[in-house]
Amino acid sequence: MRWDRGERGPFDWKGSFLPAAVSDTQWTEVQSRVRRAYEGAVALARSWETRPLDGDVTGGLAGATAHVAYHLGAIRQMVKAQG
Repeated sequence: MRWDRGERGPFDWKGSFLPAAVSDTQWTEVQSRVRRAYEGAVALARSWETRPLDGDVTGGLAGATAHVAYHLGAIRQMVKAQG
């Protein structure tokens, strides 16, 4: 997760939803990026075994979970609209 690596922006929020349409190959790549991000979040959550769970880690994970849920919901709605 970028915030755990110290990245604080600025980020291209508008660009995060571009492109609006992708090919099958690009969709597969997006799914792979989502999977890698998920695996990174799980690894961070499991890191409590090697470092203390302070407010930055727990707050970051809670915020990231809500953020990801929003984006996955948006993707689901886009896919449903294409259906």
